[in-house]
Amino acid sequence: MIESGAVSLGVDLVRFSEKHGLTARERQVLGLLVCGHDSVPRIAEELQLSRNTVHNHFKNIFRRARCNSKTALLAKFISGVAARRARPTVAAPRVLLLRPRDEHQQSMVEDLSRLGMQVYVEPTPGRLLDRVRDLRIHVVVTDAERDTVEDGGPVGLLEEIYGEHPAIFYANPSGLSRDSRVMSMRAYELPRELDALAIAIYRHCNNASYGRARARRVTTSLSARIGKDRLVTITNLSAQGAFVELPNEKGGLLPPAPGEKLDLALALGDGEALPVEAEVVWTRQGAAPGVGIRFMGMSEDDTRRLRKVLNAAPLAA
Repeated sequence: MIESGAVSLGVDLVRFSEKHGLTARERQVLGLLVCGHDSVPRIAEELQLSRNTVHNHFKNIFRRARCNSKTALLAKFISGVAARRARPTVAAPRVLLLRPRDEHQQSMVEDLSRLGMQVYVEPTPGRLLDRVRDLRIHVVVTDAERDTVEDGGPVGLLEEIYGEHPAIFYANPSGLSRDSRVMSMRAYELPRELDALAIAIYRHCNNASYGRARARRVTTSLSARIGKDRLVTITNLSAQGAFVELPNEKGGLLPPAPGEKLDLALALGDGEALPVEAEVVWTRQGAAPGVGIRFMGMSEDDTRRLRKVLNAAPLAA
């Protein structure tokens, strides 16, 4: 994980540079790439160099580090940092491609996999929430001309339940509304900007704020009570909501429907149950039935209690 502190990043850059024999100027170029300057013009402006000079620096870095692109270089740097950390936040980003275009799918899977990512393809939007939870996805890449947050479908529900983690990246941003294109920093035209998309995914999955946020969505086995009588288990918990296991019961209780309100008492293990009002957002049937819920109207004190439990839990692998 790349920490936010300049000292920590500087140490990592020095180690990488010494290992691969980079010059001081080449280390500066790499440092700017790692910090988000992913274009030659931006780096040239920052260092007050010509674009040709920056191009030559990258050629030398690629040769010394045995890489052939900025994406591969960044991936190599990040993997080296992660290997030295006692608890890397993300060793290999898990990326779900939602309904990718046929002409893009193979190249996206091959290129992102080659850069060390675990890539999955889901052709059915209705399975998005299940796949994100079951595969512990870090990033969803969706075609803006097919599925967006604005549509109010599964992608919208995903953001509503999980917030920014997993992140939603867009391919073919012409499908976004004008306001969304202005607001979004995660829209890439494929196949031309596939390299930039890969860099953005790595950067998102390996920064300090993402690591802290991941701790807010953890796998758990907390017990809870719905109403007075129904004991259940929380298997996935965040500051915004949770997944509640609802095993099939003989003769029994029907699962709550989307939109239904629930009163829960979460056993957080700190001596007192946490009362929570929640709304059912989606349901899952089959072998592991349950409901995804969104917490409503939590007080600041209750939110602090919940975050304390989340932050103490181990990060999902």
